[in-house]
Amino acid sequence: MNVHMSARRKVLFIFSLLFIIIIMAVVSISLGAANITIWDVCSAILNKFFPDHFNPSEFAEFVVWQMRIPRILMAILAGIGLAVAGTIFQSTFRNSLASPYTLGVLSAAAFGTSLATVLGIERSMVNLPIAIMMSTFVALLPAFFIYRFVKRKASPEAAILIGIAFLFLFSILTPMLLLFTEAGVAKESMFWMSGGLDRASWTEIGIVFFTLLFCIPLLLLKSRDFDMIADTKYITKEEKTRNAGIFIASLMSAVIVCFTGIIGFVGLVAPCTTKTIIGGEHRFLIPASGLLGGVLLLGLDALARTIITPVILPVGFLTSLIGIPLFIYLITRIVIRSEHR
Repeated sequence: MNVHMSARRKVLFIFSLLFIIIIMAVVSISLGAANITIWDVCSAILNKFFPDHFNPSEFAEFVVWQMRIPRILMAILAGIGLAVAGTIFQSTFRNSLASPYTLGVLSAAAFGTSLATVLGIERSMVNLPIAIMMSTFVALLPAFFIYRFVKRKASPEAAILIGIAFLFLFSILTPMLLLFTEAGVAKESMFWMSGGLDRASWTEIGIVFFTLLFCIPLLLLKSRDFDMIADTKYITKEEKTRNAGIFIASLMSAVIVCFTGIIGFVGLVAPCTTKTIIGGEHRFLIPASGLLGGVLLLGLDALARTIITPVILPVGFLTSLIGIPLFIYLITRIVIRSEHR
């Protein structure tokens, strides 16, 4: 598709993704081990607003409102947040391989969350902000370290290799925490490494929602600055915008990891695909990439819940199966391009 498509077509593309998410969400609620139909789903949802006209079974109402809708909403929000974070990282580092996963941000955030768990910071409303702050602080370490390295004219390949080194480092440190924990806490820590949506609750959805509601508009306000930063034809000194972008992208990633664990490659696949379709203008790229990330994670979660019913696979496994081939392709393309210079 032509990346120079008109603004009207880009807006149409964004609304098309929004429509797809709504349709997929309704269908996804009816999928799973519990045998409920789409009519049961619609009846359970509409009963909340029109209780005199619909009478769903208690079982259907419980499955829909307590199990599936929270999971689906978390999939959409997590997909949006990770994809937007990936978009900002790719622009800030001017590197199509940059993402919350490949820069080591997700594994660092998972380590921070696991450390909070090991230290006895329970996931209550009182202590949850402390866990989120720890997760965010550790997540910022690889992001800003790599950025300082990039400022010294490091090659894109070198920057990503450092990110992968951080990924491996924190992926090793997190299981090491298991040596100092009880069995229950160890199981909790392993959750962060595999990635999943089965623990989603309305409270956690609210936290992620308001985090994105605060962060994404701030990024959109700076969309023109990100256009200039991402354009390799220009040398810009938008240091404040770069630092703010890295901080906001790391914050969104860390908050999501606190509730989902490591879900890799959504922040790589969605921005790359969206940029290929509509180009790199960030006022369109940020919302479109986010919505495509929501579509991607929602679809993969539906597959994870149905592929070997009643077993539910960690959705992080499926995102890796899609992301790894794309990552290899992008690395190959960069290597070939550098050989022809």
